[in-house]
Parts: sequence; C-alpha cells; structure tokens
Amino acid sequence: MPPPPVLHREVRVPPTPSSATSVLHIDAAGGSQQRGLTRAGSKRPFDEIGGLDEEAYARKCLATEGSVYFRTKQRSPRSLLWRVLDDRKVLELQAVDIVNGGRRGEGNSWLSYRVTFKEKILPCGVAFADPEAVDALECFVLTESKDLCTITLKRDLLTRANVPPGFDAASCVKKCSSSFLSLRQPYRFVVVSSLELLVSLADGGLVRLERKANESGAQWRETFFSEGGWSGTLTLKRINPFSHNQTVRYGNIDLDPAAIVDMSKSPCGRFVWTVGLDSWVRAWSIQTGKVILKMDLLGENREHEKRLPYVMSAEQGKLLQILRLPHSSDGTDLVNGTRADSYDEPYYLALHSPRDHQFKIYKVVPPFSSIDGPGIAVEDVRPNSQLIPPVDELMDTNIWHLESFHVQPRFDSNNAELWIRARSGTLCKTFTTTFDIVPPQYGENDHISEMWRAAWSVVDQSSLSSEELRLSAGFPGDLDVMGDDAVTPSEKWLKFLLHPARFSETSLESALCIYRKGRGMSLTPARGTKAGQQPLEERLTTAITSKIMLRRLTDEQPDYVRFQQEIQAQWQTFYSLLSHLHNLRHESIGLAFDDEDGLPWSVCADFVAPIRACSKLERRMLNTRLLDNKTDKEASRLLYTNTVDKDDDKPKESASLSYLLVAAGELRRSLPDTVQEKLRLAASADALVRGNDNAEGGRANAMFERCGLDLEITDDDFEALSAGVEILGGLGSLQDDTFLRVLEWIDEEGGFAGHDSGAQLTSFGPKVLMVGVEETARRAQCVLLDVLTLVVFMAGGLEEEELDQDFDADSMYDATVERLRRTDLFLWLIGHSRERTIKVGDAEISSEVTLFEDVFIGDWRSLDSSRQNGAMPDLLTIWTKAWIHGIRTSDTNWEGITTHILAFLITRKEVDLAVDFLPFTTGKSAWSTYVKARLFVLLADYSQASLAFRSAATECARGKDVGATKDTAALLSPEERMYFGSGYAAYFQHVAAIFEKLRAYSYVADSSYLALQHTERIEDFSGAMARLDRKKQHRDSPAPERISVAQEESRLLKIKEARDEILNRLFNALVQTGRYAEAYEALAEIEDQPMKRSDLKRLLDSCVKQDAVPSLLELPFAGDLALEADKVLLAMAKKDLAAGTTSIATPTYQILFAFRTQRQDFRGAAEILYEHLERLRHTPYHHVVQDPEDETLVQVYVLLINTLACCGDEDAWLLADSIPGVHKQGRKRTLVTLADLRREYTAELDKRSDMLYGRFALVGGDEDAMDVL
Repeated sequence: MPPPPVLHREVRVPPTPSSATSVLHIDAAGGSQQRGLTRAGSKRPFDEIGGLDEEAYARKCLATEGSVYFRTKQRSPRSLLWRVLDDRKVLELQAVDIVNGGRRGEGNSWLSYRVTFKEKILPCGVAFADPEAVDALECFVLTESKDLCTITLKRDLLTRANVPPGFDAASCVKKCSSSFLSLRQPYRFVVVSSLELLVSLADGGLVRLERKANESGAQWRETFFSEGGWSGTLTLKRINPFSHNQTVRYGNIDLDPAAIVDMSKSPCGRFVWTVGLDSWVRAWSIQTGKVILKMDLLGENREHEKRLPYVMSAEQGKLLQILRLPHSSDGTDLVNGTRADSYDEPYYLALHSPRDHQFKIYKVVPPFSSIDGPGIAVEDVRPNSQLIPPVDELMDTNIWHLESFHVQPRFDSNNAELWIRARSGTLCKTFTTTFDIVPPQYGENDHISEMWRAAWSVVDQSSLSSEELRLSAGFPGDLDVMGDDAVTPSEKWLKFLLHPARFSETSLESALCIYRKGRGMSLTPARGTKAGQQPLEERLTTAITSKIMLRRLTDEQPDYVRFQQEIQAQWQTFYSLLSHLHNLRHESIGLAFDDEDGLPWSVCADFVAPIRACSKLERRMLNTRLLDNKTDKEASRLLYTNTVDKDDDKPKESASLSYLLVAAGELRRSLPDTVQEKLRLAASADALVRGNDNAEGGRANAMFERCGLDLEITDDDFEALSAGVEILGGLGSLQDDTFLRVLEWIDEEGGFAGHDSGAQLTSFGPKVLMVGVEETARRAQCVLLDVLTLVVFMAGGLEEEELDQDFDADSMYDATVERLRRTDLFLWLIGHSRERTIKVGDAEISSEVTLFEDVFIGDWRSLDSSRQNGAMPDLLTIWTKAWIHGIRTSDTNWEGITTHILAFLITRKEVDLAVDFLPFTTGKSAWSTYVKARLFVLLADYSQASLAFRSAATECARGKDVGATKDTAALLSPEERMYFGSGYAAYFQHVAAIFEKLRAYSYVADSSYLALQHTERIEDFSGAMARLDRKKQHRDSPAPERISVAQEESRLLKIKEARDEILNRLFNALVQTGRYAEAYEALAEIEDQPMKRSDLKRLLDSCVKQDAVPSLLELPFAGDLALEADKVLLAMAKKDLAAGTTSIATPTYQILFAFRTQRQDFRGAAEILYEHLERLRHTPYHHVVQDPEDETLVQVYVLLINTLACCGDEDAWLLADSIPGVHKQGRKRTLVTLADLRREYTAELDKRSDMLYGRFALVGGDEDAMDVL
C-alpha cells in the first residue's frame, strides 16, 4: 500500500494569553480574593516561569486533557479552548475564534480564565453548555470530592478587555454536593443542555441531572437509570459484593463491565444511547428508565452464541456519534443531531468497536409504542461491509488504538467526512476519508470497501515540531564551526531559539534551569541583580559560556576555533534539553470538530491547532514520496497527480516537474550543512545586490566557485541527480521554460479571486494566520534554494555543450534570486517582533507581535467564494496565501514596500530593527532617501542625514504628492506634510526644524542657509511697503491697479514672514554654535522689529556668558541696532552692579564701557563708570577698598577722569542719577564735572596718605573717615 497522501496540515498555535494583563483568576474553592496582573506590558514574575524542572514544568504548563467547545453561530466568542493543568486542579479557558462576523473588535474575547479547584478534576469531568435564556457560557466540572461545580461566564465577562476590578468568584461559581453521587463513583460525564446532564457511574448505572431555567448550578434533581427500570434505583451494585465479580481497573477505582463509556441523547429526546465497556449498545427510555434496546456493538448475536463479552479498556475514547443526514435543498442546518424540523425522522448511529477497529452505521427508525412501552428499531445500513480503517498500514504498526473520531455529513449530499485520531505509543496521527453513509441505489456501484482501504489521507503535523525545525534553514545544530565565520555560534543559536512563537518563554527558562543544574551552576542571579531582571538572551549566553576557557595554540596565539567549537557543543547540549521539553508540548490530547464551520481542531499539551487544507504547492511538496515507486513510474505519476490536483490540465507535465524538484532537493541536501548555509546566505546577499542594480554577469558560475560545489558534489550525487531528472530527458534537456514553470508554482499560490465577506479577525486570528504565512514563506524558500542549487551546479559543474541551448543559467539565477529576495523580506519580518499596545475601550493591551503582522495586518481580507461553500479548512489556506501574495513586491513596487516598512519602524522608534532592515532598501527614490535620512537622524549620524536630506531635496521640494501619497506609514505629521511640494525653502525649513529638535545646531544653520538661498531677498522692505502705501492712498486709481497693489503687498508680507522665520532659526543656530559674526548678519536682515530686539538681547547675552567679548566688540553695530545694543548692555550692567557679584569673567559694566568708548560715547562710558565708582565708595560690602594698599578705587578715578576728559573742556560733565540702595532716598540728579572728579580724586589720595602715615583723628572726621583702633 502506498503511503497516504497529505491533504491537510495542522496550524499549531501556543495558547498564550493575549497580553500580560489579560488573565482572570477564578477560585472555585472559595479562597482568597481574585487577582490579575497589574501593570500593562509587564511580564510574569520570574518565580512563575523560572526555576522549573521537568516535572514542575509539565505540571504547570502542559495540559493533560483538553478540547475546544463550540457555541452556536449567533454567540460570540463561540470557540473556546479548555485545558486541565497543574495536577488536574486548574481549568484554563481561552477563546480561539479566528474571525467573527461583526464589526472590528465586536464580540472579541481578550481575557484568559484560570479556574482553580481545591480537589482534582475527574478525568472526562469537564463539559460545557450554551444557555438558551441568556448569552453566557456555562462550564460544568466534576471533582474528586464528587462536587458538581457550575461556572457561569456571561457575555460582559467574556468580551471584557481587562480584568474587572474587585471581581468576586462567588458571582459566577456555584457548587452542588449530591448525596446520591457521594455514594457512587462517577465515570463519564456529558452535557445534553445547560439544564440536563448525564453521568455514568462505575457500577454501570446512569444518572440524569436536571434543573429548571430559573434555578442555579447548586440546584440539581437526580434520576437514576438501570436496566431494570426505576426498581433498580434502590440497588447499589457496588455495595453488593455478590452483584458482579469481573471488574476493570481505572486509576484507583474498579469499574463494572457494564460501565458506560460513551452516551448521547437521541434527537427526539426520548432515549439515551450508551456504549458500555462490555461492548453492549443500549437505548434507555427517558420515560421509564428502562433499557428498551440492547445489542452488540458490531450487531453480533452474542447471547445466542453464549460468548463472553469483549471488555474494552477503561481509557477508551469516543465510541458513539448520532448523525442526521441533510437531505433538503433549502439550506436547513442538519448537522450532528440538530434539526429544525420534525424529530420523528430517521437518524443514524455511528459506532466504533475497539475490538477489531470496525465502524458500524445503524439507521434508527422512528420510535413506536407497544404494550411494553415505547420501542425503537435499528437497521445496519451496510451489513455486508467491514468498515475498518487500515491504520496498520497507514502507520506501519500492528499495535494501535483509536483515540477519537468524528463523522461530518456534507450538506445536500449522502457523502460524509470521517476524521480519526489513532495512537501507537507516542506516535499520534490524524487521518481522514470520504464515504457514502447510505449505500447507493440499485444499479450503482458501491466502492465502499475500496475507499476505506485506499482513500485515506493523513494530516501533516505542524512546522513547529522538533523534526521540522531541524530541517529548517538556519538551524545551527549541525553546522561546523569555521575560523572565518563572521557570526559566532551563540549569535546563530540565539537567533534560532528566540525566533517569535518558536519556543515558549517558559520552556526556555525551564531548559536553562535544568542545564544549569546539570553543570553544577548556581540558580540564583548574580550579585546585585534581581531575579528576572537580566534578559533571557544574556542569561542563556552566560550559562553556556561561563565554564569555557579560551586556550592558546603552541605559538601562544588564542585558539578561537576551539573556543567556539566548545561553545557550539554546549549549545547542542542545551538544545537537546529544550527539544525534549518542546516535544512534550506537542503531545496530542484531543480532537474537536466545529460542525458549523466544518473545521477540525487538534489539541496538544501546549498547542491548539485548527486543521487547514494544503495549498497546491504544499500538496506537491508534501506528497513527493508518492513518486518513489521505481518499478512503475507511470502508476506513481498517476497516483501523485490524482492526489495533488485532479483538475490539472497538464498532469503529466506537473508530475515531471515534481520529479525535477525532488532531484534538486536531494542535490541540495546532499551538501554539508555548512555549505548549504553558505549558499543560502550568499544567494540572499546577491538578491539584495540585484535589487540595487549592481549585478554583474556570470553570477551563477561565480556562486558555484564561491561555495566550492565542485568539491562537495560527489559522483554518487551526480548520478542520483541524473537519474532523478531522467524522466525529463536528463540534465541536458532542461530549458529555461522548465525552471520557470516550477517558479510559477510559487507565484500561483495567491491566485484566488473572491469577494470580501466582511468578517473581521479576532485577537487570536492573526496568530493562526501568521503560522500559515511563515509556513508559506519557508516552503517557498525551500523550493527556491533547491532550484538555485541545481541552476548553480549546471552553470559551474557542466560544460556548455552538455547544456540545452535554451538554458540561460544567469537568467534562471536572476529569476530565482528575485523571488528569493521577496521571500527573505517576508521571513525577516516574520522573524522579528516588537511590543505593540492597542486600546480596547478604556483598556490598553500590550502584546508581542511579529513585524509582518504589525505592518501588513491592514491588508488582510476575509476572501470568500461560493466555490468553497464557506469551508473553513479551505478558507484558512486561501486567507493566508492571498494575504502574503497580495503584498506586491515586484521590482516596480519593491521600493515603495521597503520604504514603507522602514518608515513604519522609524515612526515606532524601533531604531535597531530599522538598522537591520536597511539592506532591503535601495534608496532609488527621493522619498526612500528622505526616510533613510530620518533614520540617520535617530542614529545621531547627522552628517549622513544632512547629505541624504540634500539628495532628496529636488523631488521632495517640487513633488506635490510626496508627502500626501508616499507617506503610507504616517512618518510625517500633518504640519510637516505642508513643507513638501512647496519649494526648496519650505523643505529645508522642515529639515532645519528636525535638526533643531535634536539641538544639532550646526546642521540647523546649514539647512537654514540652504532655505535662505531659495527665498527672494527684498533689499528695502520698508521702502517697498511705503511706496505701496502711497499708491493705496490714490483712491481714484483703477481697480486692476489696486488689486495689483494688494497682491504685491501680500506677496511681500509672505516673503518677509518666511525670511524672518528662516533668519530667526538661522540666528539661533549660529548663536548656539558661537558663530556670532554670522549671527549678526542674520540679525541685521530680520525685518520684524520685536523679533529683532529679542534676538539682539539673546546675542548679547550669549556673548557675555560665553566670554566672547572680543567677538562682540568686533560686531559692526550701527544705527538702531547700536542703540538697542546699548540699552541691553546698560540694563545688564545695572543689574550686575546692583547685585554686587557676577559669574562671568568680564563684568558687564566693563563691556558697556568698552562698547561706548569704541563708539566715542565718552560721556556714556563715564556715566556707567561713575555709577561703579559710587557703589565702590558707598556700598558697605565694598569697604575692603579702604585698604591703603588697594588701588581699585584710585584706578577707577583715573579711568573716569581720563574718559570724561575725552569729551573736551566744555563738555567734560555728566549727570549722575540717584542709585537706589547707595544714595539716600529722594536725592536728585546731580551734575558732576571734570573738576569735581579731580577734586574728589585729590581728596582720596590725601586720605590714603594720611592713613598710610597715621595722620588722622581717632574720633570725629567727615562721613568718609574711618575709625581706626
């Protein structure tokens, strides 16, 4: 039997909470107040995820039981994942809807719910129901204490974005302690509705629990069913030691062989169908409590043959399913026992017997009444057929058991899908087939036996499994460490391990804990570091390298190669531990089926996986093993074609191209891992070079030599390659068209035409789609690298005469690397993530998302088509392919896409990611160059930024649509966009403003100069405005002339405002950089007088504070500027003189003195000097100058006399105002002449002489005398 084809694939997603703040803890034991994480964006405490050994990790993070419950289509959220954790004491709930039909965000669930119980949850002790009276979810849980807990989560709690403050668990948890159940042991548990439950007992009994719609979960009424009817309710079989002898061990309890394994209520509501461990199928009457029908699971007459019953394992899974076949054409929903019309129509039982793995389909006719009560009849629809799945051959084992199954009838058809999950040891696989439930009419062939033997397909496991990860590009585990490697093993491993959504943080922390214990390292953090404060990346690197020494060679040089090899060995050890934990996460625990969407779900210990249909490329790649029949290639080709695409118009050609892909893949995998990695990196680098139009000829042959393929490909590899393409005529027959058709398979992936159904993604939906996006990109990368390896080998390893004349190696190389560039772009976006915060109502939710999702989530559309009939497995694939292939990245669009991504990262201040992404950009357009300039600004590389800004100036200054249409990432604010397309002056003003925010004033000045160069200069603005005013006074002038005057006035005012703004920014930058002469020139051109005065004050203040007095005095102040400068300096001097102290090197009164004397204003210079003199003479804290040895006062007198003498004999005078704090209040202005100053100077000298020689009185004297003791 050939291997089963792969037509479906699991999309495994870890069920992590939407954010760190979105976990609601519910204590069903009635303990302490509930808690939720408090700070938005905070991570879990280190003690919750670190320091876990394998046992603690499995108990805390890996579910032992779980499934997905599906509510009705009208309820939202409708798909809820439930898992049993922490030694069966925690029940975790999380919504896993992919899309909803409402508006964006409406009905979404953001919270995860963790319900904690005091006692363990019983196996199969969790069930759910959807109440009809209220929009809520009810969860029923049986614990080992035999309590029935009812947890009610209403819609407002299910759709909250944050944990409600002051939440009380008692508001949603009700507990019922049944005295009847306390005497018996529950075994299995199912929910009929929110008001009716069925519980099977260990003694073979059946209990029906009921309540009314207005009663709570603490009020249940019990009805016990037994084979003898109501009379049997008084017999406790397990208490009677003589009732049975044979038992089945189940954990710590013994089960009666009649214990019910599976049960379901009939659609008419009159019967309960059950299957016991003894393989008896029973129909129980709800009315009488009796068994009205009892038959063998396979319909055998066991009582007549007096055979002992076959007792199945107590751990047996699903055995029974009730079916209603949809036979109407009006679209009525007739699925899985729910029907809108009469309940008296026939229905079907799908049964599975573990004894020989056989399925049976029974038709149940409408119930009838008899003298003994209601009756029921069944009919085997296929009595002569043995419906046995060939799992022995499918899994290549003879020891296996069926864990679960589901039959899904198709609408308006007799056809049905059967999904089974089979396990053999640790290996668990899902298979599916299609068959007719009811045999065909007379005259039609029934191929049921053939279909059940050969029409099975297998569901491929996720790309996140350990086996798939080892085969993925970039896996560093098998790489050889070389001395010339540019990237260290630690860098490669960290990139691989920390890839988004690849390994959980908890598994990494636990593997690190186990690794540190194994190496005898301390688990406590380093001194001075709190637990969890050190990044995981740093802790991993420290643990791996901590005990590795750098040895030396014989020549005393460091042996770096050996050092890195030892590090690589330690990383491999760590990965083996992590891989083991990762495998535990993939342990299968459940299979669920969404009947309304037709979507199967797989549930693992730490993953939940919707099962999607494979795309055509995936079917081609995953089913190449069907071509392995070497003896009958035609049969292999036919089987392969029928599997991949039955509608292919060229099946033979498609199969031949698949042979080519298989051969190319085997050729690449025959190369050492190091060579494969070298080829991949070199091809990716070449792809970016080609995008920058720097490509040269002979690239394929150059790649062959660069990777040394001539030394790596052996004769055996060449022979295998030749045999693989023999069906195509050999290597010499391969043409460009052959390779292009293979490459077109990748291009056709997104070729789907449909309409937008309007469905919106939920918070969980992007996680599912992102797994599909990564799988699509990885698959395309694999195909491209396979084709590239073959092309490169043919270019460099074969002679030209051995190749077909229609084969151009460089053209095929370019075609391949062009697609590889696109794939590498997507993989880079998928492999990098950032923290995103969104606002939902009043709550802020932070979560880690990949860049692909963050950048392109707005491009996703819920495409639909009547051809798919809304089948969710097909739609998931369509949505994924259409999303990734809808992003146009051809040569014409490459610049726009990459620039958008770069601008997006810059807008979010993700500088490191933007730098890493920079090689993907080409910088051909002005907008791309401008965006790069903005990145250089963030990197503080202002010189490169300035050059880039200038390079982009022409198009940005002239192009009207640059800011409006090309800024798709909202890099520019609305105010900034106004500067684009408005001329060079406006553009360079915008550039100057960017530098000004960062205080890069030298670049502000450069940009302002450029802006000033592109503005019109008005030589005499005041004169021009005066002339216009005179023209406006002529009121009898013609209207056109008046309009012209008004327009000219408006134009001049706009020019003046623009120039003043530029000049003001230029002036400020020049002052900040100490270029005072240039600052004065800019100041002189400013027309706005208030602005001019303010800038002048800033200029003088800067010169004084920076001790740039010589530069100040060299400035050519004239006219009004000189007068204003004098006023400013005078105010500064008076302020400093009044303060008595100064923090500057040169006192401001001296600066003003020099400024005035430089302009021959000797009287003004003398006035400020006289005020200084008066303060020296009369201010108390200046008494130090009375020291005869201090010449300060004398020097001031001399300088003042000489200055005033410069005014001439007739003008040698000054007016001295009263100085507050020095002179008495009310003193009038006085006239001080040169003679007065000379007289005072002589008196000062005499006084100093008397003091020096001791000629003065001890008491008395004038007011200036000083008492000396």
